[in-house]
Amino acid sequence: MEKPDEHFKGIIQWNTYSHSSQVSGLLTYQSNSIQNTIIQTIHDKRYRFYCDMNWGTNLPDAPPHDNGDKRYAWGWYYVNIPSNNIQNELSIIAGSGRTYANFPLYTLDALFGDIRLNSTHHIELTQIVAYSETFYYTNDGKVLQFKVDRSEWTTVKDSLGEADIPLRQVLTMETTNYLVVMDFKSKWTDYNRLIFPLKAKLFSDFEALGVSSHLKIVYKPTNQILYDVDISTTTGLEFGYGIDVNFPTRRGSKINLL
Repeated sequence: MEKPDEHFKGIIQWNTYSHSSQVSGLLTYQSNSIQNTIIQTIHDKRYRFYCDMNWGTNLPDAPPHDNGDKRYAWGWYYVNIPSNNIQNELSIIAGSGRTYANFPLYTLDALFGDIRLNSTHHIELTQIVAYSETFYYTNDGKVLQFKVDRSEWTTVKDSLGEADIPLRQVLTMETTNYLVVMDFKSKWTDYNRLIFPLKAKLFSDFEALGVSSHLKIVYKPTNQILYDVDISTTTGLEFGYGIDVNFPTRRGSKINLL
C-alpha cells in the first residue's frame, strides 16, 4: 500500500498503487474475446492494461471567481517497459495536482510518484507545497527535484466552450540517487476527452494512451545511464482542469455531457 498517498486522501483524488498490478480476466474487442491476457502459464510482454479511478468529491479547483485558470489542474504520467521476465519489468507512474482548498490550506501543489525499476528496486516520492513551504517524502534520501514543465499549448473548441491543453509535458523526478526524466510529446488526435460537472462548472480531462515519450533514468552515484529510450506504446498522459462553462441548474433536469 502506498502510505504517503493515503495521508493526503481527499485532497488529491488519485493513488499510484496499481500500475504494476497483474490482471486476469476477459477482454472483448470487436466481438473477439481475448482471455487471460496478463496472467498466463508463461508471462510475456504482449498485453498490458491501463486503468485509473477517481473517487470522492474533491477535484482540482480554482479560487472563487477564477474558474477556468489552467494552472489549477492535474496531470497523470505513465510509462512501462514490458519484459517476458516479470522480475525485470519497469513501470513508472506519477501525478501532479494544484487546487484551491479554502481556509486554512488555500492553494496546494502536490506531486506523487512511484518508480519500479524492477522487482527489487522501488522508489517512492511525494511533494506538497503549501504557504510557499515544500514538504516531501521519499524512501531514497531527499527529493531534490519534482516538477512538471508544460508547453506547446493548443486550444480545443466545441459546443461547450474552449479548453487549453499542453501537447508537451516533461516530468522530472530527482532523489538522492536517481534522476528520472519523462518527456511526453503528444498530438491532439491522441486524446480522449472526459467531461463531468464540477460545482456547476465543467471539469475537462484529456487522456491519451500510446503517446510518444522519451525516458531517461540515471543512477547518480556512478553516473550510470540505466535507460535512455523512446517509448510509444505503453505510455499514458493526462491533463485536466475546470473550464469556465455554466450549466443549467433547474431542479430535475438532466444534462447529457457525452
